[in-house]
Amino acid sequence: MGFRERLKVFSFPFPPPLIPRTRQVLIYWIGYTVVDIVDSGETAIEKATELRPDLVLIDIKLRGGMDGIEAAVEIWNCLQIPFIYITAYSDKSTVERATLTLTCGYIIKPISQQNLYVAIQTALNIIRNKQAELVLSKAYEELKIKVKNYTTKLDLVNDELKL
Repeated sequence: MGFRERLKVFSFPFPPPLIPRTRQVLIYWIGYTVVDIVDSGETAIEKATELRPDLVLIDIKLRGGMDGIEAAVEIWNCLQIPFIYITAYSDKSTVERATLTLTCGYIIKPISQQNLYVAIQTALNIIRNKQAELVLSKAYEELKIKVKNYTTKLDLVNDELKL
């Protein structure tokens, strides 16, 4: 099973109530599973911790005391789960605030199937690149240790040969 088929998406509703279901169907139609839909930042952090989705789609305006930007930053800082903003807000201050975060995308409502697909595909590439970077980093660290050990052994053998 490829990464695309197992991608779990965590989503936030848009008003009116019909829209979350429409988005869930849209996300499913382009090949992904929606694991939950919540409407507050606090609940988002709790559910993201519990469900560990591969990607979070998050609205900037949420219920409760925390907006989507604050929730996304908290989810990233605690869980390193990438996210895409989906919002009606495109004013300069909101966009600047959002782009200071490590977002994988920013979609202005109303969303289209094509825009959502492109944003998710872009996020997938970021996720894959990050995973590859982690694998390479681990291999590099292991190689550094091996080189250090072999260098130490060679130094010992070299010292013995000098005697």
